[in-house]
Amino acid sequence: MAPAPASHAPAAAPTSAADPAWTLYHQAFLDSVLMRPERSKAALQRILADYPGHPAALFAQDMLHTMEAPEAQPRVAEDDERYGTLRPTGLARAELTSFQTLAGIGAAGMLCGLAECDDGRVIVVVLAVGAGAGLAGSLLGTRKGITPGRALAINSGTMWGVWNGVAVSVVADANDKGTFGAILAGQVLGTLGGAVVGAFANPTAGDVSLATSGGLWLGGLMFMIHAVSDFAADGKVVMLTTMLASDAGLVGGALLSALDIYPMSRSRALLIDSGGILGTLVGMGLSVLVKNEVDNAPAFFGPALAGMLVGLSSATYLTRNWDAPELEADVAVGIGPVEGGGATLMVGGRF
Repeated sequence: MAPAPASHAPAAAPTSAADPAWTLYHQAFLDSVLMRPERSKAALQRILADYPGHPAALFAQDMLHTMEAPEAQPRVAEDDERYGTLRPTGLARAELTSFQTLAGIGAAGMLCGLAECDDGRVIVVVLAVGAGAGLAGSLLGTRKGITPGRALAINSGTMWGVWNGVAVSVVADANDKGTFGAILAGQVLGTLGGAVVGAFANPTAGDVSLATSGGLWLGGLMFMIHAVSDFAADGKVVMLTTMLASDAGLVGGALLSALDIYPMSRSRALLIDSGGILGTLVGMGLSVLVKNEVDNAPAFFGPALAGMLVGLSSATYLTRNWDAPELEADVAVGIGPVEGGGATLMVGGRF
């Protein structure tokens, strides 16, 4: 009679602490609770790749499915609302088209000035062609759409180019043709510069608004300083220093945005601008109501300068939480298997 085969005791199931699949799963869930989704997904995907037949793979598959559901994705709409979307919108395309249509009319007017148009019919035709060129160029150039930041960068570039053209013509004491040429050149170069910045930097509308506000108020500050000194400097010096200050403010604001030092939404930038305008008007109003100083530049612009600074700083402080996200609680709930059967309910969150 053949000897009975030796009995073997069943192998002990590996404990969850020693089982690499379960270890990965628990680590993935912990990363999920601690709001580290990329690390969690990587661990879950490793379970599916290295241990496809393991029971932990079923839990990993279910957890991955939950994490990749649309409602679990980052709230892009909320980020868009805070700082401005980086996706093309119809409104941005419409804003660009309408503004550049007007810019086309302005450029055509400068061309007429250079060509010394004196026939009314010619002037009307040239202006219509300019408007059509601005309209068609904007629509054809944005067939695939355009983001609000890029549209605003192009439009702002056009405005700053015109301003610099005017300033240069004053500083250079240009004649009529020189003035038309400087403004036209500034407009073209500014528009191209805005398009380049928009294409490579892909700013938000808030980024462009911050840069524009920096240029506006630093230039305004320089002008106010000259006014308080009763315009002691030559007119060309006033114009040159104001232009340089505004350009420096524009570049400074752009750097703050590019380096993400001071993120800003377009809505907050407009509120700060409104505060500066209100403060300036209140300062001017006080100088008129209290002292009735209109002809005296230092007495008129001194309170206006103080009001501008108070208005800007107050609006900046009062809107400090304007772009802050609403306080919400992110709660994660999951079930982890336990050795020998059963499960553990795990809850984590960030408030």
